[in-house]
Amino acid sequence: VVVMNNHYAVYLAVKYLTELGHTRIGHITSEYRLSNFKARSGAFTEISQTLKLTACRKYNYLVPTDIGGYCDSLIEQFDKDDLPTAIVADNDLIAINACLALKKIGKNVPADVSVIGIDDVTISQIVSPELTTIRLQKQSMGALAVERLLQIIRNPESEPIKIFTGAK
Repeated sequence: VVVMNNHYAVYLAVKYLTELGHTRIGHITSEYRLSNFKARSGAFTEISQTLKLTACRKYNYLVPTDIGGYCDSLIEQFDKDDLPTAIVADNDLIAINACLALKKIGKNVPADVSVIGIDDVTISQIVSPELTTIRLQKQSMGALAVERLLQIIRNPESEPIKIFTGAK
């Protein structure tokens, strides 16, 4: 199995934000229980505790499964008088909607709240302001999956292995 290293991707996001001086970092995930979201949420909790960040449940946000409802849901959840200084979103679409929601409640990204996503989807480069995002090694992941499949075809008795790809 070839999978992305979600823990490392979240680590890079949190590390980037802490290097900017943030200690009150929020997290946004989705009700849609993809294994990647579950892994990223767990990683965020673990990394926040390890780095002794101000980890308050009030800065954990949850968007619905319907992408069209992300922004409105976040507007309802954000307390404009008590926000984290930075937010890690489980993917770029959630991050972009967080930026929109923050703008609609009168906050400026990144001056008031920094937002970082994970995935590096193309739209992250054309929104304003351009989204800071963690790039997953998708091409490497595809190449490794093909290589592993060929190994299994050549040797069907080979032991199962799990291969993690990086992020940057």
